[in-house]
Amino acid sequence: MSQVAKIPLRQVDSVQKLLMNDMARDQLGAVAAKHMNPERLMRITANAIRTTPKLQQCEPLSFLGALMQCASLGLEPNTVMGHAYLIPFDKSVKNRETGRWEKTPQVQLIIGYKGLIDLARRSGHITSISANIHYDDDELWEYEEGTESRLRHIPGPQDGKPLHAYAIAKFVEGGHAYV
Repeated sequence: MSQVAKIPLRQVDSVQKLLMNDMARDQLGAVAAKHMNPERLMRITANAIRTTPKLQQCEPLSFLGALMQCASLGLEPNTVMGHAYLIPFDKSVKNRETGRWEKTPQVQLIIGYKGLIDLARRSGHITSISANIHYDDDELWEYEEGTESRLRHIPGPQDGKPLHAYAIAKFVEGGHAYV
């Protein structure tokens, strides 16, 4: 067993060490969705670091927070599935030792549209969800608000100018919603 595996989380000083830490793995396991495996999440995260090297420079606890969000939502970050993305960004943070403000790379979780669709489907309230774009050369576009609101769209060649984007969700108990 390595020394890194037993370091308390607040003392972990790098993202690489965080990925080898037993407490971090335990934290992920405690919040993970039923279908999410913490060991797999750690391996996927190691690959995310390989493809986005700036993630290695991020503050370890912000990184763990973003991973815990992924685990609790059951979304794998930075994969070809496009469900979620770990994005490094600079944030001004006050250094506890010096009292000075420093730019420290933090991790922000961004949920992709495919992740939002996956979450909607897993909610059990939606039977289907789809999205499309209305172009100025489409065959039909009807949109009406009010108590009898409706949206009808028959796509055409879709070579023209994009005019509207929309998503439609059909509910298990019947009915639908669109934006």
